[in-house]
Amino acid sequence: MPFDRTQIARTRTAPLCDRTEDITDNWIEETDKENVENEGCTGYFDETETGLLLVGVEVESGSLTNFYPREIAMRFLTPETVDRIEDHFTAVDEGI
Repeated sequence: MPFDRTQIARTRTAPLCDRTEDITDNWIEETDKENVENEGCTGYFDETETGLLLVGVEVESGSLTNFYPREIAMRFLTPETVDRIEDHFTAVDEGI
């Protein structure tokens, strides 16, 4: 069964972070393949010694914007997708 967004609080504000990236394509692929909700998604990352770490996501839908911290974002995106996103942007930084 898909994760139910209505079961969590969505009022946390986005944290200070080292950088942001548009991860809308990943969000849509995992949460709304038909893009019915027409959402946009920004990933918030901290730089670590081993690469980028996703600390949360901000999801925009119409006039509503919600922030989900890492532990909740991983329920939507799956740990494998979060790893892939982190690896992708780390590789971009390294010029790979």
